[in-house]
Amino acid sequence: NLTGSTGTVTVDGTGSTLAMGTGGLWVGNSGFGSLTLSNGASLTSNGTDIASSAASGGSSATVQSGATWTDAAGISIGSDSPGSLAVRTGGRVSSTGLTAGIRGGGDGSTVTVTGEGSALNLSGRLTAGQGGDAALVVTDHATVTTPDLLMGSAATGTATVSAAGTLTSGNAVLGETSTGVGVITVTGAGSSWTANGTITVGDTVL
Repeated sequence: NLTGSTGTVTVDGTGSTLAMGTGGLWVGNSGFGSLTLSNGASLTSNGTDIASSAASGGSSATVQSGATWTDAAGISIGSDSPGSLAVRTGGRVSSTGLTAGIRGGGDGSTVTVTGEGSALNLSGRLTAGQGGDAALVVTDHATVTTPDLLMGSAATGTATVSAAGTLTSGNAVLGETSTGVGVITVTGAGSSWTANGTITVGDTVL
């Protein structure tokens, strides 16, 4: 928690569990933080901040190899420095919402979901580029599901869906304000974005 400090948490193996109860989880508060869930391990949390200060740049969370993470109050990535979330090789993350690139200091924040069986499932909004540039990557048969997608609120938010990745949303907004830029690119055989609602690009509803 001190400036310049480093903290690492690894939860590994089926039956290994980290339960945060009603408290929040910070991965990189005043220093660098790294969280890794692997091989069927599980985590429950009640609100998570990754890279929340200017001193926590590069802080990351990785969920892989069949591990699961359930968050009950939303995941925030890149408040005052860039942070990242990687979900791969069958890892699964569920939350009430996710925001990447919260302020300008969070420029370069990323969310990557890759590999068959890997999934990010949200019951609320997914935002990339709230106040800092951020990117979402969905690739190699992975899936991302959200009822509300916002790419580029007051910064640049990009989503790239490739190699049979699947992005499913309800309503979607690309470029919410005059400084917001939203880009969604779908490329490669089997890749898809399904919007089960309205798509708004700038001031235009499609």
